[in-house]
Amino acid sequence: MERTGFQTMIRGHEKIDDGFRVVFNLGDLLLLNLFSAGGANNVDLPPESSYRKVTPMALTILCRDGREEAYPWPIDWSTFNAPARNGYLRGLPELQFRSM
Repeated sequence: MERTGFQTMIRGHEKIDDGFRVVFNLGDLLLLNLFSAGGANNVDLPPESSYRKVTPMALTILCRDGREEAYPWPIDWSTFNAPARNGYLRGLPELQFRSM
Protein backbone atom coordinates (compact mmCIF):
# COMPACT_ATOMS: atom_id res chain seq x y z
CA MET A 1 0.00 0.00 0.00
CA GLU A 2 2.88 2.35 0.67
CA ARG A 3 4.26 1.82 -2.85
CA THR A 4 0.92 2.80 -4.41
CA GLY A 5 0.16 5.63 -2.02
CA PHE A 6 -2.98 3.98 -0.63
CA GLN A 7 -3.87 4.39 2.99
CA THR A 8 -6.95 2.18 3.02
CA MET A 9 -7.75 -1.03 1.18
CA ILE A 10 -11.00 -2.96 1.30
CA ARG A 11 -10.88 -6.44 -0.09
CA GLY A 12 -13.80 -8.76 -0.57
CA HIS A 13 -12.60 -12.01 -2.05
CA GLU A 14 -11.69 -13.92 1.11
CA LYS A 15 -14.53 -15.81 2.81
CA ILE A 16 -14.82 -14.92 6.48
CA ASP A 17 -17.69 -16.17 8.60
CA ASP A 18 -18.25 -12.87 10.43
CA GLY A 19 -18.54 -11.03 7.09
CA PHE A 20 -16.33 -8.10 8.11
CA ARG A 21 -12.93 -7.86 9.72
CA VAL A 22 -10.30 -5.22 10.33
CA VAL A 23 -7.24 -7.13 9.18
CA PHE A 24 -4.90 -4.42 10.40
CA ASN A 25 -5.08 -0.81 11.48
CA LEU A 26 -1.72 0.91 11.85
CA GLY A 27 -3.17 4.39 12.18
CA ASP A 28 -2.11 5.59 8.74
CA LEU A 29 -2.65 2.20 7.01
CA LEU A 30 -5.90 0.26 7.16
CA LEU A 31 -6.87 -3.09 5.62
CA LEU A 32 -10.50 -4.24 5.82
CA ASN A 33 -12.00 -7.51 4.64
CA LEU A 34 -15.65 -7.53 3.55
CA PHE A 35 -17.61 -10.60 2.45
CA SER A 36 -21.21 -10.26 1.28
CA ALA A 37 -22.11 -13.74 0.00
CA GLY A 38 -23.69 -16.65 1.82
CA GLY A 39 -26.00 -16.68 4.80
CA ALA A 40 -27.89 -19.28 6.79
CA ASN A 41 -31.15 -18.74 4.88
CA ASN A 42 -29.72 -18.31 1.37
CA VAL A 43 -31.70 -20.74 -0.79
CA ASP A 44 -29.17 -20.43 -3.62
CA LEU A 45 -26.71 -22.50 -1.57
CA PRO A 46 -26.60 -26.25 -1.12
CA PRO A 47 -27.67 -27.23 2.43
CA GLU A 48 -24.17 -28.45 3.31
CA SER A 49 -22.34 -25.34 2.03
CA SER A 50 -19.86 -23.72 4.40
CA TYR A 51 -21.09 -20.37 3.08
CA ARG A 52 -24.21 -20.84 5.25
CA LYS A 53 -22.01 -20.00 8.27
CA VAL A 54 -21.23 -16.55 6.85
CA THR A 55 -22.98 -13.42 8.06
CA PRO A 56 -23.10 -11.45 4.78
CA MET A 57 -22.03 -7.85 5.34
CA ALA A 58 -22.10 -4.57 3.43
CA LEU A 59 -20.12 -1.44 4.19
CA THR A 60 -21.15 2.19 4.25
CA ILE A 61 -18.31 4.71 4.06
CA LEU A 62 -19.00 8.27 5.13
CA CYS A 63 -16.61 11.06 4.18
CA ARG A 64 -16.97 14.31 6.09
CA ASP A 65 -14.71 16.97 7.53
CA GLY A 66 -11.67 15.33 5.90
CA ARG A 67 -12.32 12.01 7.66
CA GLU A 68 -13.63 8.70 6.42
CA GLU A 69 -15.68 6.42 8.65
CA ALA A 70 -16.61 2.84 7.75
CA TYR A 71 -19.77 1.24 9.11
CA PRO A 72 -20.34 -2.46 8.39
CA TRP A 73 -23.90 -3.78 8.47
CA PRO A 74 -25.47 -7.20 7.88
CA ILE A 75 -27.23 -7.89 4.60
CA ASP A 76 -30.62 -9.56 4.81
CA TRP A 77 -30.76 -11.58 1.61
CA SER A 78 -34.03 -13.28 2.67
CA THR A 79 -36.19 -10.97 0.54
CA PHE A 80 -34.36 -12.28 -2.53
CA ASN A 81 -35.41 -15.84 -1.71
CA ALA A 82 -38.83 -15.05 -3.20
CA PRO A 83 -39.04 -16.53 -6.73
CA ALA A 84 -40.19 -13.18 -8.15
CA ARG A 85 -36.86 -11.64 -7.12
CA ASN A 86 -34.58 -14.62 -7.63
CA GLY A 87 -33.79 -15.82 -11.15
CA TYR A 88 -32.34 -19.04 -9.78
CA LEU A 89 -35.67 -20.00 -8.19
CA ARG A 90 -37.96 -19.02 -11.07
CA GLY A 91 -35.71 -20.46 -13.76
CA LEU A 92 -33.78 -18.44 -16.29
CA PRO A 93 -35.84 -16.87 -19.05
CA GLU A 94 -35.05 -17.96 -22.56
CA LEU A 95 -32.35 -15.84 -24.11
CA GLN A 96 -33.56 -13.65 -26.91
CA PHE A 97 -31.17 -12.42 -29.53
CA ARG A 98 -31.75 -9.52 -31.85
CA SER A 99 -29.93 -8.89 -35.06
CA MET A 100 -27.66 -5.88 -35.20
